[in-house]
Amino acid sequence: MKSAQQPDAFQQFARFSDTPIVRDVNECVAYTRVSSKEQQDKTLSLSFQKKYIIEYADRNKLNIREYFGGKFESAKTDGRKEFLRMLNYIRSKKGKIKYILVYTTSRFSRTGGDAIKLAKDLREKYGVHILAVTQPTDTFNVSGVFQ
Repeated sequence: MKSAQQPDAFQQFARFSDTPIVRDVNECVAYTRVSSKEQQDKTLSLSFQKKYIIEYADRNKLNIREYFGGKFESAKTDGRKEFLRMLNYIRSKKGKIKYILVYTTSRFSRTGGDAIKLAKDLREKYGVHILAVTQPTDTFNVSGVFQ
């Protein structure tokens, strides 16, 4: 809901969409990552992340085509083995994959501006959006792009 008191310059960030998550293509990939043995042994294990991603996909009628999981890979660089394998898969399936499902955005990347550019390139070149299943981030709407 837009507020009448909201300055016009900020309204583009406050738009709400009633568009459902499922769109013309419901194909996606799942990406999980842990950066340390401690994370693997605690609540962020690959299997824990995968469980939530699968549940989200089922609820939203998304078809997971491929799973990619990085064990003990830091998200401070985007040169991770499984991450690069996922990107190559997406490129090879241009137009057929709509989403990358991740547990949280931090599982995708922590490279700041480089992550923003990568997400933008994936969206513009391949039509792929990043959905963090535990965070309300959907790059189909302005607030998700902004985040």
